[in-house]
Amino acid sequence: MHFVYICKDGDNEELRYSIRSVLKNTKDATIWVVGGKPNWYIGNYIKVEQDSAKYQNALNNLRTACLSDQIPENFILMNDDFYIIKKLDEI
Repeated sequence: MHFVYICKDGDNEELRYSIRSVLKNTKDATIWVVGGKPNWYIGNYIKVEQDSAKYQNALNNLRTACLSDQIPENFILMNDDFYIIKKLDEI
């Protein structure tokens, strides 16, 4: 399963906890961060300049994820305040 987070630049502890919940509670998770990212994140990443208003940046991030050749057509769109709190075999 591919999990895609659209993110702003800067520190984001909530993202850390959300990613941790995905990795702990799903099998074979692949995490993608699209947009900006915190310094501690070292995984799959597609940079998108965060130089517009908040909602326009989010839309640009989502558009980039959808059009990317690296991310499969079917993915789970996540946000830093989404958590998976029990084991899942499929979504």
